[in-house]
This record gives sequence, structure tokens and C-alpha cells, in this order.
Amino acid sequence: MDRDVALLRFAELVAADGELLLPGWQHLVLVSVMEAGTPDLTGFCYLDDGRAVPVSPSDFDILDAVELLRDAMAEQDAGAGWVSAQFGIYRAGQLRAEYEYHDSARWAVTPANVKARAEEFRPAPGSPAT
Repeated sequence: MDRDVALLRFAELVAADGELLLPGWQHLVLVSVMEAGTPDLTGFCYLDDGRAVPVSPSDFDILDAVELLRDAMAEQDAGAGWVSAQFGIYRAGQLRAEYEYHDSARWAVTPANVKARAEEFRPAPGSPAT
């Protein structure tokens, strides 16, 4: 599968998941970490009142889409797949994706860092999400 098609499929599934795009959402950040070849997906939904709400998908097809995207990218790049990815979805209709190929913990959200990560991932003033 083509990487652009895989990324579009991922975005469509995210847009349809009511557990991710909460009422009043302005920005969504999702982080995927590959553990033993299987992706997880967690992140934050930033609301128009300034709150950052921890979220994870209710539709497990999103995890399949993440894995498909990783595999498509690895195939087209003829290299190893990424070990972590960060996706930013802006209410203004933009999608940003970054990929990490060495440090799987680069953006990992854990119980110990959840509050710090929520602030770290918060969109900057003037970004498309604000």
C-alpha cells in the first residue's frame, strides 16, 4: 500500500473516533510506539477551554492503520520501519507527522510523564490549532 493512502486511511479513522476528537477539540496529538512489532496509540485532545485530555482510540482498526502506515513507509524507503511516531491533527484541517527510527521512547506517554508530555505537546500560540 502507498504511504499516502495509508496516512489518509489513518486520518479518516481518527476523524471517525469519538473517543479521540472530543467536543470542543482544537488540536489532537497522538503518539504511537512500536512494542514487539505491535503499535500502541495514546495522546491528548486539546480543547477550546485550554484543557488537555488524555485519549486513546476506541476503534482498534486505527492500530491496524498505524501498522499499515509503518509497513508501507518501510517498504517504500527500503529500510527499517520507524519505532515511534507523533501525529498532530489541527482543527484547521492540517495533519503533521514525525517519525523516530531509533529511540522508541522519544515521545512515549507514561504515568510518570503524562502531565509533562501534555504541556510539551500543547500547540504553540499562533499555530494552526489556536
